[in-house]
Amino acid sequence: MKIKNLKVYNGCLIVVDMVNGFIKEGMLHDKKIKEIIPRIIELMKEAKTAGKLIVFIKDTHNKDAAEYERFGDKPHCLRGTREAELVDELKEYENREDTISIEKNCTNFMEAPDFRLLMENQPEI
Repeated sequence: MKIKNLKVYNGCLIVVDMVNGFIKEGMLHDKKIKEIIPRIIELMKEAKTAGKLIVFIKDTHNKDAAEYERFGDKPHCLRGTREAELVDELKEYENREDTISIEKNCTNFMEAPDFRLLMENQPEI
């Protein structure tokens, strides 16, 4: 995880799995979900105005991900593919000083090592 600054935040907005593999392409995508993108952008602007951190959680797997075996899924959101990237509408927000992107290789982002590290380093959140 790249921490761009050491600012202490008193809250955050967590944007989960708004990646192409769930929104725009691939076997698990659902095009209806894209209808919430404008509201997510509104929420991100509100969070930024309030001085909150924005955390993007991105489903990102290696070819041998345990999730594929456990749930019988076919590969999705493979690391290095477009499926694992944020949707285009959110990309411009990804590399800002007040945002952090965390890749998760599990069904629960709270188990992702980088998310746990973030919570340890930002107790006010």
